[in-house]
Amino acid sequence: MISKRLIIALDTDDFNLVKKLSAFFDPKLCLMKVGLQLYIAHGKEVLDYLSEQGFEIFLDLKLHDIPNTVAKAIKEIQKFNIKMTTIHSQGGVEMINAALDQSNDIKILAVSLLTSLDKQDVSRLYDNDFEKQFEMLLKVITDTKTHGIVCSSHELAKITDNNLIKYGTGGDLLISHNGTDSTIQNLTGVLRLRSVSELQITKSHTENMAKFIPDGAVELYYDNAKKFETLTNGVQVSGQEFISEALYAYNDNNPISDHRIRRKEQILAAREIR
Repeated sequence: MISKRLIIALDTDDFNLVKKLSAFFDPKLCLMKVGLQLYIAHGKEVLDYLSEQGFEIFLDLKLHDIPNTVAKAIKEIQKFNIKMTTIHSQGGVEMINAALDQSNDIKILAVSLLTSLDKQDVSRLYDNDFEKQFEMLLKVITDTKTHGIVCSSHELAKITDNNLIKYGTGGDLLISHNGTDSTIQNLTGVLRLRSVSELQITKSHTENMAKFIPDGAVELYYDNAKKFETLTNGVQVSGQEFISEALYAYNDNNPISDHRIRRKEQILAAREIR
């Protein structure tokens, strides 16, 4: 996951201007974007300079070639302090995967349609309308583990159902929606939800399902009615209690009763645990 939200575009071929601009910014707060113009003008010299100043770099070269060539280019990029780089999705799934195989910690962003192309351009180039061509390229991107997509704000609105958001190296945390269901999937470590105040799980704005309250209190609800609550000295259950296995009661970590309930019998205990 990239924590720095600010990217400074160094769209110039003037190295002295780059030095002056970079002096105004804190490397801890932003990335520097090096595009084709600046890279052609100064090559690795500008990458070395920005790296020496402590900046992580967004190298925006929009690579588009056969898979082997793109893979080798990504491998060379790793020699510098590159955080992100771009490739063309029109290179296809094999090219994208070749880039990803060599990416290591570099985030690979796939370019969909260039913002300079209009509907007439797309029709001439691909014999397709703009929206359908974008959807085809989006399918190519989402069929891979690409870390992000580059598109215009108009196309951004179309990235809805079946979209997948990935965080972490290799996409350790996945957030997706398939048109019906939404899923948060954690592939490594522990998934933690943190809140500075109360954490709630609700079915709607008015129907509670669970509450997690500061200082350790937990409340569980059924049909918007509180049925279970943890207290400082135990738990409180509202309504009827059904036990289908075994109930162990403890006082100061010492068992005070042992109720073994047979599975074939469902015993209704109409009592309140205090």
